[in-house]
Amino acid sequence: MDDMLSRMMQKRRGFTLVELVMVIAIIGIMAGLLGPFLIVTADALDLMSVQSNLQESAQAALERMSRDIRRLRDDESVVNASSSFFWFYDVDDRQMIYILVGNTLVRVIFPVTLPLTVLADHVQTLLFRYYDDDGNLIPSPVVGLGTATNIRRVQVDILFADGSKNLVVEDNIRPRNLRHESDRFF
Repeated sequence: MDDMLSRMMQKRRGFTLVELVMVIAIIGIMAGLLGPFLIVTADALDLMSVQSNLQESAQAALERMSRDIRRLRDDESVVNASSSFFWFYDVDDRQMIYILVGNTLVRVIFPVTLPLTVLADHVQTLLFRYYDDDGNLIPSPVVGLGTATNIRRVQVDILFADGSKNLVVEDNIRPRNLRHESDRFF
């Protein structure tokens, strides 16, 4: 009896061809069902990574710009201001410009040293808007070194694009050292 049992156990050590084919077929069916789900999940993770990188880049660039523009020296220190760039002196008497060069947002500090300070890549649009004391949009601001500007608030809009992913960020900046009508005593 023991001899017969040991012979049966020796015969059952491997798998039959039918068993192997069945396992391979089951694994194939499972892979076919789970494959599209895994691809969609990988695409979603990729999209989240791109969005996260754009968001981080946008936040850092906007914070840097806001910090510098708030430090505007006084209302006679705006050299030039247009919808595509902002050129001014800060409280440390540094002359700087924020401008878009290709798809790169840069901060230029005078005297110019290379490489330029890159704030963000993948920028499609940089737009400055200027407002007066009453909150009215100024189409053509009064600017020029030594000339009192009528700018009291600066709105910055930045459109970031990385492939088919877009992100728009905006900030309203009120420079500290500008004379505001609300600050005057009568």
